Amino acid sequence: MKLIFATHNQHKVEELKKLVPASISILSLADINCHHDIKETGATLEENAEIKANFIKYKYGLDCFADD
Repeated sequence: MKLIFATHNQHKVEELKKLVPASISILSLADINCHHDIKETGATLEENAEIKANFIKYKYGLDCFADD
């Protein structure tokens, strides 16, 4: 299974890879060639994470999660 972590922070990606089973492949935005500046216009951290995850889901059609 491949999951996109909506981040450009490779350190975060590497840390997360250590926590998930090998059957789950965690990819960063750079891994999918996403170089967009996703505007974080939400009022909360949760809203900003949702904005980023939804952008990737609808733009690339990939399963995605985000933090903020």
